[in-house]
Amino acid sequence: MENRRRDYRYHFPHPSGLRAQLALAGAKPVRLVGEIVDLSIGGALLRIDEQAADLTSRSRWIVQFSLPAQEPLSLSATFVHGETAGTPVCGFEFPPLADVAAQEHRDRVIWRFLLDEQRKLRRERLAAGTRE
Repeated sequence: MENRRRDYRYHFPHPSGLRAQLALAGAKPVRLVGEIVDLSIGGALLRIDEQAADLTSRSRWIVQFSLPAQEPLSLSATFVHGETAGTPVCGFEFPPLADVAAQEHRDRVIWRFLLDEQRKLRRERLAAGTRE
């Protein structure tokens, strides 16, 4: 199967504990809260705490979350897919920024966190004596 993703996506091996707030602006503002299931510099998958009937393809959202030892992020995001069976999950894409320096900063903050998570997982596996 071909990988359709442009960016490496890190799937958390356990509940991440990373909470995110989502806001849809417009005539009927919507606010949701969820947990980040996976993350990349290009997007994220979130497990939403409640059913969200107002999610429509390509709708524009603001996703806010804080990564450990990093400043809080507030990112423009586009809703790209969702599943409502069981616990609802929603996939969001972070569109490129017009400001190159801001884009590089955003990418660097997320990459730094993802690399730290991979290192932590590797250390845990090595300590437990399991192979990657």
